[in-house]
Amino acid sequence: MSAPAPRPRSGFIDRLRGSAWLTSRIGYMISLLMIFAGAAAYGRWLMGTSGGLDPTSMKPVAADFTSFWVAARTVIEGVPATAYDLQRHTQAQLAALPYPPGASVPIVTWSYPPLFLAMVSPFGLLPLGWAFAAWIVLTTAFFVEVVRRIAPNARFWLPQLAALGFSGTQDNLHYGQNGALTAAMLGLGLWWLPKRPLAAGMCFAVLTCKPQLFLLLPVALLAGRYYRAFWAALTFTLFLLGLSLLAFGANTWVAFFGTVEWSRNALLDQGDVVWGRMPSLFAALRLAGLPLSVAYAGQGLVTVLAAALLWVIWRSRAAYEIKAAAVVFATVCATPYLLTYDLMLLGIGIVWLVREGVLRGFPPWSPLLIALAWYSATISDFAAPLGLPFVTLLCLATLGVLRRA
Repeated sequence: MSAPAPRPRSGFIDRLRGSAWLTSRIGYMISLLMIFAGAAAYGRWLMGTSGGLDPTSMKPVAADFTSFWVAARTVIEGVPATAYDLQRHTQAQLAALPYPPGASVPIVTWSYPPLFLAMVSPFGLLPLGWAFAAWIVLTTAFFVEVVRRIAPNARFWLPQLAALGFSGTQDNLHYGQNGALTAAMLGLGLWWLPKRPLAAGMCFAVLTCKPQLFLLLPVALLAGRYYRAFWAALTFTLFLLGLSLLAFGANTWVAFFGTVEWSRNALLDQGDVVWGRMPSLFAALRLAGLPLSVAYAGQGLVTVLAAALLWVIWRSRAAYEIKAAAVVFATVCATPYLLTYDLMLLGIGIVWLVREGVLRGFPPWSPLLIALAWYSATISDFAAPLGLPFVTLLCLATLGVLRRA
């Protein structure tokens, strides 16, 4: 007598594990809700500003972009090395906006390498307000277009709406940061990698403007045997380095390296003001009061684990979509210096996971992880100040699911 067939599982946990609840209708509703809510909140805040400043906190409309624009102006004025002079950079930010005398002003330092200085320099030709608008429109449109390319035959603007409603996009807009640009370059590189490895390598080279986001890309390229892309990334990085030396002079690079130690100490090792905006394990351990050595050790273990999982996934026969998503989630949890606007990278990981789900079916638990990643910046705004390593746990859980896919 044969054994009775097992009863189908229908509990709440099993439904979360599956993908039946992740529908296009849900995607439209949540995306539009986030877009309208974000626009309303941002518009209300703008209406309360005066001359581009919040009169209560003295925070500019785009605090981080003001630093970008001031650095860009040093190129236009022919003195790029002064972008790394903290005192001059601070005074230039004070002069760029109508701060009242004696106000306690939130100042953003310029700690990017000259490669990024070259990217922002054209915006120094515009007034600050127009430069900010152009920066946000161009970089966000670039990100949305990359998401549209990767998305699997979606109709009625769902990928574009989801990209605009994504919590990371709205966080990046709030700060006027470069999250959209770095996410778009990583996404475009991953899109081109199987078909145009040289072009992909050039995209990856641009990420060296934020070296912490380039950290695990060589692991994936070597594990996946994409040697042409690896050498293209290395060669184009050296080309960009040489070009910046010719354009700005060696003294600009000397000035940059002169700020590295100060930036690491002020923004990472002792950056108690910044830790609350950093969803990395390192910041969580420091906020918990643990010593610097323990925080670095914990972050180091996570980085090694992420690199190992990434190597195994890229050496396997997993679908390329799985591998591309793994690069993103490994990159996000591998760096100690990560701010909430950098979580725009997760938007690229999300769209690769959705593509895999549409083409071959969603791996177990991946729809829930997609939803959590889509809200990651919003959740981190609450979790990071409490020292909760939400993003690290999310990324490691996703890598674990991808390893078994």
